[in-house]
Amino acid sequence: MTKLYSNPYIRGFVLSLEVTAKPFKSRDPKEVEKVCRELFRIWKRPVMRADEVCICISIGNGEHILKWSGNMDDLVIWDQWKGHNNARYAFDMDSFAGIPLENYIDNPLPMKYSDLLTIGETLKRVCKEECSKNCRLFTNFEPGPEFAESSFKYVEHPEILNKQGAAHGASVAFDARLHKDDYHYAAYPDGIPEGELFSRFLGKQVNHFFKTFGYEGISLSNGLGFGTFPWTLNGRNFDGKQFGLVEFKEESESMGEFWKIFKKEAPYPAAAQGTNWPVASDLATKCIPLKDYYDKKYLDLPLGNTVSVFFNDSVGFSMQALMSRSSYADGFRTYFYLNDMWYPQNPFEDFPYDEEAYDFYIPASMSLIDSRGNHEALSGTAMSVGNEKGEFAEGTFIKFLPHYERALDHLPDRVGPLTLLYPFEEFHEAAAADKKHLPMLYFTDCFAATAIDSGLPLNSVCSTGNFEKALEKGTLDETILMTVLPMEGAAYVDKLIAFIKGGGRVLFYGSERYADKRIKDLLGLKTDTAIDGEITLEAAKDLEDVSDETLTGRILLHTPVDSDGGVSAAAENTSVLCEVIKGDVRRAYMTEKEIGAGKAVWVRGTLPFSIENGENIVYHDDRFISAPRFLRYALSRFGWKILESFSQKSNPMQLMMFRHDNGLYFTGYAPDNTLSLGLSTPMGAPLLPGFTTEIKDGAAWYHVPTTLWKPCNIFVKQAEGKIRLRHVYNSRKFKTCAYAVTGLDHAEILISVPEKYWDSVEITVSNKEFSVTDNKLTDKGDYGIRLNDKNHTILLSNVTGKMQVSW
Repeated sequence: MTKLYSNPYIRGFVLSLEVTAKPFKSRDPKEVEKVCRELFRIWKRPVMRADEVCICISIGNGEHILKWSGNMDDLVIWDQWKGHNNARYAFDMDSFAGIPLENYIDNPLPMKYSDLLTIGETLKRVCKEECSKNCRLFTNFEPGPEFAESSFKYVEHPEILNKQGAAHGASVAFDARLHKDDYHYAAYPDGIPEGELFSRFLGKQVNHFFKTFGYEGISLSNGLGFGTFPWTLNGRNFDGKQFGLVEFKEESESMGEFWKIFKKEAPYPAAAQGTNWPVASDLATKCIPLKDYYDKKYLDLPLGNTVSVFFNDSVGFSMQALMSRSSYADGFRTYFYLNDMWYPQNPFEDFPYDEEAYDFYIPASMSLIDSRGNHEALSGTAMSVGNEKGEFAEGTFIKFLPHYERALDHLPDRVGPLTLLYPFEEFHEAAAADKKHLPMLYFTDCFAATAIDSGLPLNSVCSTGNFEKALEKGTLDETILMTVLPMEGAAYVDKLIAFIKGGGRVLFYGSERYADKRIKDLLGLKTDTAIDGEITLEAAKDLEDVSDETLTGRILLHTPVDSDGGVSAAAENTSVLCEVIKGDVRRAYMTEKEIGAGKAVWVRGTLPFSIENGENIVYHDDRFISAPRFLRYALSRFGWKILESFSQKSNPMQLMMFRHDNGLYFTGYAPDNTLSLGLSTPMGAPLLPGFTTEIKDGAAWYHVPTTLWKPCNIFVKQAEGKIRLRHVYNSRKFKTCAYAVTGLDHAEILISVPEKYWDSVEITVSNKEFSVTDNKLTDKGDYGIRLNDKNHTILLSNVTGKMQVSW
């Protein structure tokens, strides 16, 4: 059941809107006010839903701060262009094929700093007048060549630059020092002294600029303060072939020094884009000490998601980044790439989304367990509000608004079926302690990300530091935990073992070689001689039956540098679901074990790609099976079956499930619309409104659209047949929701009812009517109807033909 606009105001929700100076085509204050009123007229609905509003004025690429002299009559270097700025300085022009640079309109007017002051003050005033909300002003700093011309970086002070990879060009290094100059800066009236740290210079300029213009926060884009190569998986500590290329302590402390000095000089809220990658992989490849950034309040907001779909047509790395970064925080925010203010594509209407909203729905489906052990849903979002022409693109906004409203009206209210237990603190300790752990950190995040790309519905997260409190509050009672094998001596191991023995379900993955002995003994794993390279799979029939493809006889390409060493586990006193073979050597690859009242499944895992030419992700060709799918197959051992009919060359459905108002919601992205999706849960096969499904072997099969977003309150257990679920018109009574199910054949039906409508449920089967009154059934009839007052579910047996239910 869905309903738009059901909850207009969300307490604690922060809306951040990014706007450039381009819409302000006139310097007349009255025209500036008109533009501001137009902005808030268009965006009033989202603004009114928010508890707090931030406007980030992306004036250019930071030149407005770097060259600020204190003189209001100086001209601002602002984003009056569209296309690639500074290409002649930042790129190898023999190989660069960027977008040509041109003015965004004919003859854009010069802008003075006094004009910039007028724009900021007017935005704040108009927001208060139009929406009765205070507006906080942020501005951006871009370390690279994008968004505006920059003589400071590329002509006057090129000594602060280094190569950043992924065609991003030369950008400011976090540890840069400046040469002496004699320019009059607001914070350095006599010029920059020789050897001045860029972090100190930037902080002092920001401080002076903010005090003058009334800004309250800074947004650092494209990886400044997060090592080198923010757009690629490699870094100073990993070149695609070897880890541990630099001293971790020295590199991480150098990054921390950037933030320490910058924040000392500019003690304002700071947001950052960070890299495009998750926490553990950033530790392994770039030595980024994100825990320090959070603990020392260098970052006032946790890092959000990335736009990975822009680069590889998938959401896995984006979601793994969001979950890992948020796991140590008490809230999370997302970014949606609605408009592009500099380049000639409209992201929502053309590339990469084609008017599909999956990249908003999927992050909005995430659940977080906070430091109190409580469940948290999305607490804020950021979007850009204009295009490269300086237009607010109202048509784009109107198309997107229903998706935005629907996602916010149906945020998760408890954890989903699968929750990532993430060792955020332990990963930082391991990276600093011994470089032998770096391959494991890299593999941990990359394998989980590629598993999401392979259809694993992973969108809830709890850090190991919050695990005990979550157990005490019962927040994790309804979920399967997924976690990498704990490292030796991990403090949470005993709690995890007790959780399993008490009835908990855990999906483990990763190499056992540095795992805690208590866990290895529990799972029946020990380390033996490793095998790698091209190895052959042999799967048990139980696993073959829940797989998309034939497994036995398939070849797996396992490269030790990418996948945390070779496959080295030998299994005893456990059920082996899959082995890998090379010559006469066999090693366990997937196991299952009943432990007390609970169950544990383990998957070794193999990355399906390597890093080539130092930075490029190159996926294995279709001769080799893709191992990340094994985590999805493993869910069937807990009663959750997700099957996809696709060829080896097609991209799987990237599926998420979340819980809201006693319903199970399905959302996701299908890069390939020719595939079919088969779903089965412990409650039965889910029936999605508006679909006809074919039941085969207990699973409901669907042809899915590019963006899937559907609620499910009705589950069926039936051998086979076609079943249709649709909303119907209830002519006799005013009801919130009415469904009709047709095609039932001796079916068992489970109906999951929103709690507030429990006493109003009415069911009609074969012209017999039943209703729930005061938590009692008026007539049980022939269907053995059973009520569960605690879970607000109704179970019917042996139903044939048509059923209607309303509440």
